Amino acid sequence: MTMVSGEFSKLLSVRDTYNQIKMGWVDNDPPSMYGKLFNESSKSLWETKDFGLIGLGEYQDWDAESDTIIPDDADTEYTWTYTMAYYALQFAVTKKMQDFNQWDFVAKCAKSLGRAARQTIETQAFNVFNRAFNSSYPGGDGKELCATDHPNAYDGSNIANEPSTATDFTPDALYAAINYYDTLEDERGHSISLTPRMIVAHPNNRKTIAEVLNSTLAPYTAENQKNFFTDLSLEAVFSSKLTDTDAWFVLTKKDQNGLNIFWKYKPQIDHYVDNETKNIVYQGHFCRAIGWTGFRWIYGSPGA
Repeated sequence: MTMVSGEFSKLLSVRDTYNQIKMGWVDNDPPSMYGKLFNESSKSLWETKDFGLIGLGEYQDWDAESDTIIPDDADTEYTWTYTMAYYALQFAVTKKMQDFNQWDFVAKCAKSLGRAARQTIETQAFNVFNRAFNSSYPGGDGKELCATDHPNAYDGSNIANEPSTATDFTPDALYAAINYYDTLEDERGHSISLTPRMIVAHPNNRKTIAEVLNSTLAPYTAENQKNFFTDLSLEAVFSSKLTDTDAWFVLTKKDQNGLNIFWKYKPQIDHYVDNETKNIVYQGHFCRAIGWTGFRWIYGSPGA
């Protein structure tokens, strides 16, 4: 709603309120973690479909004098679907608050609105991990993000990106995750070069993960062998948005993983004056799709 001339005296306060909302969005206390993990891009479509590729097999013997070259076909793998969703929140500055210059309180409310947007995105992003072992949230292959039986789209065999027996984070468990990447293959049995770079866990695991990654010698052993993990350049990302304090994940670096946030638009701010109450109403809203494509880029366990 357009402001009338009698409201021009409040314009500075409105501008200040907008600034406070923006400050809440960009404020890094507590620090935002999803940006370390998720690839972000803009999309204009309500629904985006992403898919993997079943590549070609190995070269076959060929008699270059008389034989026909054996043909092969590539094909699409499973399809992952991203659907946009809107989110919004608002608060009102009452006429009484305006008349008695309670702008300090308004500024706090405004900053809280911006911070709420950032925290909402953070929660939604880490829900991908919270649901990683829940079969009620399947991906394009019909399986949850971390499973022992992801179907190979080429031959129907199973691929596991979680241990057969759930385990807490330990040196042996981390070594199993590293070995998963070292022996990883695509649908046709070709070796895949994906490098583990990130460990995602709840802050309750901070001490254990620091000891495992940073000890000069192998942790939790009386032997004097060098710590295998210090040369792997692994970075730990901790988030209290993880609801399972025992769960942990080992991921590739961001540009190799399948975590995506597609934005129609990032948080925006609007306001209007309610002529019936004379309240000034401030609104924040955004539109996005969050999800993942594929599964080979992650290995995880819900903890013992």
